[in-house]
Amino acid sequence: MRRNILTNSLAAILLITGISCAKKIVTPPASGQVVKKSVTGTKAETINAINASQLVFETFSVRAKADLAIGNNKNDVTMHIRIKKDQAIWVSITAIAGIEVARALITPDSIKILNRIESIYVKKPFSYVHEFTNKQINFKTLQSLLTGNAISELVTEKADIVSTPVLQLNGTLEKLTYSMLFTDHKKVSQVRISDAAAGQDLKVNYGDYAIVSGKEVPQMISIRSLAAKKQIAVDLVYNKIDIDTPIDMPFSVSKRFTIKN
Repeated sequence: MRRNILTNSLAAILLITGISCAKKIVTPPASGQVVKKSVTGTKAETINAINASQLVFETFSVRAKADLAIGNNKNDVTMHIRIKKDQAIWVSITAIAGIEVARALITPDSIKILNRIESIYVKKPFSYVHEFTNKQINFKTLQSLLTGNAISELVTEKADIVSTPVLQLNGTLEKLTYSMLFTDHKKVSQVRISDAAAGQDLKVNYGDYAIVSGKEVPQMISIRSLAAKKQIAVDLVYNKIDIDTPIDMPFSVSKRFTIKN
C-alpha cells in the first residue's frame, strides 16, 4: 500500500514538473463541430486583457487534496505546494496519518526529490525534463500551470484568437501545438500542449475560481498525461490558499539517504 502511494506520489511530482510522455495528440475538431467567430476588439486588445487578468504574486502557498492515479492504481494524498515567484517551487506529499512520502524542490536550474520511503535523494538539472518533453517547457511554464496563469510565451499576436463560443487562443511555438481556453474574466479554463513529432501531450483544466486576498484563483486543477499503455492523472482541490504571505521551503538531505543522480 505504501509502495503504491509512493509510486503515485513520485509520478505526480514528475508530471507536475512537466515530464509528460504521451501518445495522444491534439487533433483539430471535425468540420462543423466548432464555429469560429471573431473576438470583439483587436487582437492586441484581447492579448492585453488576458495579460491584465493574470495573478500577480510574490509568494503562493496551497494545501490541496490530491487524487493520484497511474492506470488503475489510485491514491488520495495531501499536497502542500509553495511558490516563490520565479525562484523556487516546493512540494510535499503526505499520505495516511500525515506521513510524508515525498518532497521536491524545483528551481529554474534543478529538480531535487526526496523519496522518504526508500531513503533515496534524486538531483537533476531542470533540463532533465527535456528528455521527455519539449525544450520550450521551463520553470515559468510550471509556475503558470500551478497558479492558473496563462503561459506568457504562448500569448502572442502570432496566435490565432477565436470564439468557440468561449475565447480560445491557438498556435504553434517551434514544435509545440497549443490551445488555451478562457473564462469570461479572461482567466484560463484549459491548457493543452502537444508535440506531435515526439508523441507528447499535456492537458490541464481549471475550475471553481474564487476570490482570495482580492485576487481570482482556481481551486480545482486537473492534470492529464496520456500514453499508449499508461494514463497518469492528478486532480488537485485547493482547500487552503495563501497569497503573498511569508513561506519557508525546508529541504535537507540526511546521511541515511542514498544519492541517485
